[in-house]
Amino acid sequence: MKRNLSTLALALFTAYGLPAMAAESYVNQGGSGNDAVVNQSNTAATVSTVNQYGQDNKAVVNQSNNAFVSATITETSSAKGNTSEITQKHSGFATAEITHSGDHNKSWVLQERVVGAEASIGQKGDHNQANILQRDGAGLVATINANQGGGWFNSGSHNKASIDQTGKNQLASIEQHGSIHSSASVLQTGSNHEADVDQRTVNGDASVTQSGNNQYASVDQAGVNVKARVTQSGGGGGWFDFNGGHEAKIIQTGLNLDATVTQSGKNQYAKLTQAGAFLKATVTQSGANHISVNHQTGFGNTLTVTQN
Repeated sequence: MKRNLSTLALALFTAYGLPAMAAESYVNQGGSGNDAVVNQSNTAATVSTVNQYGQDNKAVVNQSNNAFVSATITETSSAKGNTSEITQKHSGFATAEITHSGDHNKSWVLQERVVGAEASIGQKGDHNQANILQRDGAGLVATINANQGGGWFNSGSHNKASIDQTGKNQLASIEQHGSIHSSASVLQTGSNHEADVDQRTVNGDASVTQSGNNQYASVDQAGVNVKARVTQSGGGGGWFDFNGGHEAKIIQTGLNLDATVTQSGKNQYAKLTQAGAFLKATVTQSGANHISVNHQTGFGNTLTVTQN
């Protein structure tokens, strides 16, 4: 299908070495035991949409060497046991979106060597896993939302979410509510990072690891038996040769909580605010220009701060 393309689009297509053509794919499946595989390459203004209803469905979308590319996988109704995968490589202005409603779902998004990329995974149900991997890109945004709703114990459990980003100008966000034994992990390498983790869970674990320059991490958790860890390293030598700039915030409310912040480099700032009982907080900073603000309320709490 050919379309009229703007001068900007034509310039981008030429830069990518792509033909000025558009490709669209729409797949709708109802029932059970269905497979859907979509492969799109060497096109522009590429769109792929997959809708699945039922059980034991698998959807895979592969897109490469495209510009203005979009992939959407939606599984609704009583769909169970689904696996969804989106892979986008060597593309510009790429968008990937996976939405699950049901049980035992797994989601995977890979975006490699992309510019202006956005990936989002939304899950409602039990035993979900969500993974977003963005490599060697710029202007990367990744969002995982497993907000189950319905209170603390009425729905989601055993959720796992991970975001891995390499490049510059990165934003990662994970939100999980109503979960049991949930885990959230963010790994960012490069420069200009921001990571936000929000969990309401029992036996939960959240970790943010950032290396490079200009880092910001925020973890907000509430629950019982919850751990939060933020590790930041770097300072200078990146794309823009900045001298550092770390900031970490952890806010936790509940029972038997453990928060750890480790920073190395220059210009660091750490904030820990905890409320509840049997809380443990550890802050370790090495380098120059350290500031640490700590606040704990409740009983049975411990706090350790080390600055060099």
